[in-house]
Amino acid sequence: MEINTAFGILTQLGFGPIKGFSISGEDETWDQYLPADDPRCNMAKTYISARAKLKFDPPQASYLVEALKEDVAELEFRLSVQNDRNFPTEEEE
Repeated sequence: MEINTAFGILTQLGFGPIKGFSISGEDETWDQYLPADDPRCNMAKTYISARAKLKFDPPQASYLVEALKEDVAELEFRLSVQNDRNFPTEEEE
């Protein structure tokens, strides 16, 4: 459920399929979400991993929890900025 929540947040930030994306079993792949050659895919993977870690396997030390929360917030900001930028398509380069 938390992973799908993270996908929902990424959809609101403008990433992935317009109608959203969710995991319902073993059949979904990252390529269905974002193509593997899309550089944003790595940030999305890191974001989803960090959000899930906060819920399911948080660090024992409170300062590490805070650091992980800061990482999540920074990734949300950077993904938002990335989405707002107008990058040229391959045809425009």
